[in-house]
Amino acid sequence: MVSTELTGWKERFRPQILRRGEDLYCSGAVRSLSWDGGTISAIVSGTDDYEVEITVSGGRVTEMSCTCPYAERDDCKHMAAALFAASQGDDFPGASGHDESTTETPLEKAVQSLSASDARALLLRFAGICPDIAEQVMLKATGTVTRQQIKAWNKRVISLTLKYSDQYGSIDHRNARGYTRDLASLLGEKIPLLLDCGLPMDAFRLTCRALEEASEISMDDSDGGLGGLYWKCAGHWRAILPRMDRAERHEMFGWFQENYARWAVADDIFDEFLFGDTREEGAFPEAEFLRRKLDLLDGQIAKAKEDSYDLDRFALRRVETMEKLSVDRAEIDAYLQDHRQIRSIRGHLIDTAVREARYDDAIALLKESKAIDAGYPGCVRRYSDRLIELYQMLDRVEDLRSELLFQMEEVRQTDLGHVDLLKELTPRDQWPDLREHLLSLWDLRGLRGDLLEQEGLYGRLLGYVVDSKSPRVMDRFVDTLEERYPEEVLGAYVSYLRRDMERASSRTQYAEQVERLKKLTRLRGGKEAAISLADE
Repeated sequence: MVSTELTGWKERFRPQILRRGEDLYCSGAVRSLSWDGGTISAIVSGTDDYEVEITVSGGRVTEMSCTCPYAERDDCKHMAAALFAASQGDDFPGASGHDESTTETPLEKAVQSLSASDARALLLRFAGICPDIAEQVMLKATGTVTRQQIKAWNKRVISLTLKYSDQYGSIDHRNARGYTRDLASLLGEKIPLLLDCGLPMDAFRLTCRALEEASEISMDDSDGGLGGLYWKCAGHWRAILPRMDRAERHEMFGWFQENYARWAVADDIFDEFLFGDTREEGAFPEAEFLRRKLDLLDGQIAKAKEDSYDLDRFALRRVETMEKLSVDRAEIDAYLQDHRQIRSIRGHLIDTAVREARYDDAIALLKESKAIDAGYPGCVRRYSDRLIELYQMLDRVEDLRSELLFQMEEVRQTDLGHVDLLKELTPRDQWPDLREHLLSLWDLRGLRGDLLEQEGLYGRLLGYVVDSKSPRVMDRFVDTLEERYPEEVLGAYVSYLRRDMERASSRTQYAEQVERLKKLTRLRGGKEAAISLADE
């Protein structure tokens, strides 16, 4: 079995991706699995049929590719499925214990047996038939790429657009994937050749031509192929940039500056390439380019509307860039204060204050932010949660009680965690009155039944369930209530079901009622009631 040869491949995948890949394999999604001595190829069925290729050397996976959109960013479940399948196949290296790295394929043996003159004749013949082979031969012989070849490659980008577009100049859903895949293949084939020949600027311009063509054409890109093409280009840019001289690097940066906000699909890719993320530093880290980044960001900030996502993003990027440029601290602080109305800037100030143990400053900023963003419940909740964390850490009990109550009055709650904490902090004799106040709050309406159950107020819980007229609410509390009020629960459940069964008008609704009839039979006296309802 190939598992004796393929080692360490599972560690390449994130756990959930590995698990999904195994599920795909077990469901029989891997088809057309083959091995040619150095490459595992497979077609894996998913939303579409995806082509997977995995290169193996010395028993270890060295390279993987898949035509699914996810694979543009990370190793995907289709790759994992193919490896699970390969690890179980008897036709792969390891079944007989041989070492794939020393095994020649029949084709390799045939090539080795050719004389030099026969090999040259065959190569010349096929080069005359296939332009790509001719191109490779000329490159190998001369060690350079001609301007004519580069011009032809740029024309091929345009020819691909013409090939896949319809009479109206648009590319539909069926052709979009093939178009972006062929563009990516063209770049993957030609960029390394240009870099090997010392032509990084031409390599970059070829990626620009491809992106401009694909971004400007009217295309139904619901499969996300265009985003995948941008991610592929970002990988090429990281390989191209170190090969450039100073003037070329400035020209490359100028293209990004000119096109930074030109195409919506490119925003995240351009942003991560220029400014980096948690995994990777941004490109152009030198001081002269950091200053150009400040100019770029200032232009975007001027265009962004107040309180918009873009304004938050660009303002924070500017602060981070100023810090990398080692701008005078007083200048950075002045910028922060001048722009504290921007949400991300306040977040930066809060994080800094907490990190430096200036907790009073952090608390003041959080309170200010709650007031500024009062119209955004999600933001208010985040500020309030941080205040609760700080008050707990600082053992400020009264402030903590006040903030807990504020959040329950102003922000919808999803669990009883804050209620439980508030109860712990409240004197026992004061809790009943406070509990009644909480039960009346609109933002705790979804947890009213849970609180009544937790507090042992079963009579009121029954009233709450009956008034809700909802089988789903009944299902949630039926076990608790049936023990104490069997007749009332049975009557309410039958009433709900009769109403919903009379209204049912689709197969989905019929199926739901059948499931509820099954649940009804588990109640005391419920079997007879279920039979009666079914007869009706």
